[in-house]
Amino acid sequence: MQQLYKDFEKLVKRQHDELRKLYLPSQTNCFRIYDRQLQGLPVTVERYGEYLKVESEEEVDLQAVRESASRMTYIPLERTAAVMRAPSKGGASSAQNEPSPGRIPVEEMGISYYADLWTYRDTGLFLDHAVTRDLVRENSLGKRVLNLFCYTGSFTTAAAAGGAQETVSVDLSNTYLDWLQDNLKLNKLQAPVHRVIRGDVLKFLESPPKDIGRFHIIILDPPSFSNSHAMDRTFDVQRDYQWCIRKCMDLLAQQGVLIFSENLRSFKFDRKSFSQFTVQEITRETIPPGFTIKRFPHRCWMIRKRS
Repeated sequence: MQQLYKDFEKLVKRQHDELRKLYLPSQTNCFRIYDRQLQGLPVTVERYGEYLKVESEEEVDLQAVRESASRMTYIPLERTAAVMRAPSKGGASSAQNEPSPGRIPVEEMGISYYADLWTYRDTGLFLDHAVTRDLVRENSLGKRVLNLFCYTGSFTTAAAAGGAQETVSVDLSNTYLDWLQDNLKLNKLQAPVHRVIRGDVLKFLESPPKDIGRFHIIILDPPSFSNSHAMDRTFDVQRDYQWCIRKCMDLLAQQGVLIFSENLRSFKFDRKSFSQFTVQEITRETIPPGFTIKRFPHRCWMIRKRS
């Protein structure tokens, strides 16, 4: 066990130093440092600005891991959150932490976002989608962008920072929609062209507002499962994804693109069901440094209408 922790510390220090150097020119201070590489320590370590998060879904000595990661990254222990995450649907998490400072601002590709390493099941910023967010930012100039299951609006913020003509973001949670607005304000982007809609995405897709129009970019990054009391029925991505994609394509401009992503490990995408569209899987191209491709954190497709 002692040797395992020595190997872990060497790996964390080397990867942390390499990634800091890699990301410095792009104004990025949040990234994954360690991604379950060593058998016996199936944990993840992520940096968020001047804070650190250690997380595991399996029984490990999180306090020991926390101390090692803190020491190797020179981030004080009181700014290192450790979370034991339950892998079940909607499972709770338990934390070993100092008092929470609440939300903290971090930077990714020069764009600022709020993250919270202590309060919720997730931090508010999925680091595995850094490349996908940058893809949206680079292609949003003058475009209309729709973000479904928008969560804290990181894709919306990236699109707005990239010069989107208009964004529409849909989610059931007032908490996350307020967070989205705060992310926009953090980047001085709180213009009225960034519209938020609190509502069930399935209902939105079934009966879109009459004034909604068509979009050049649609982001569909749904949860694997949801049984929110505000929904008429449960959402299961494996069961419902084909219907959602088809409804999204009805809202897509002729030259537009739907970016569909999912992180369910057992998810199966049936390409044959979308033979009338152009489908391109971009999973490998959207995995940032620091994440191991042996265990994809997500899968991602670009879907377009045929000319």
